[in-house]
Amino acid sequence: MCLGLLSCEALNVTVLSGSTVILPCQSPTSSYSGYFEWRFYSRSQTGGRQIYGRSTQSADVQESDPEHYHQHGDYGLEISAVEWQDGGVYGCHFLTGDIVHYSSVTVVGK
Repeated sequence: MCLGLLSCEALNVTVLSGSTVILPCQSPTSSYSGYFEWRFYSRSQTGGRQIYGRSTQSADVQESDPEHYHQHGDYGLEISAVEWQDGGVYGCHFLTGDIVHYSSVTVVGK
């Protein structure tokens, strides 16, 4: 998952179906200025699917499902009402370098 990257962190998270999960992500520098995005990776897609993106220099936000995915803090991702299909790998990408934070989410039943 982290091959060939300048910096990579990985986190495994188990979450109960129907609950809320927060996936952390930290900027490469304390004064980061640029674009970052969260992507969801499934076996059926190459390159992942963007679910959230934002530039720190403007108010433009790109969200695939604003009812389900929310920004948490500066760069974290909150997923509300987690469902089985939310299980998988999420990546927080900073597009000014090869820095990625991965979170592997496993959803368990109630």
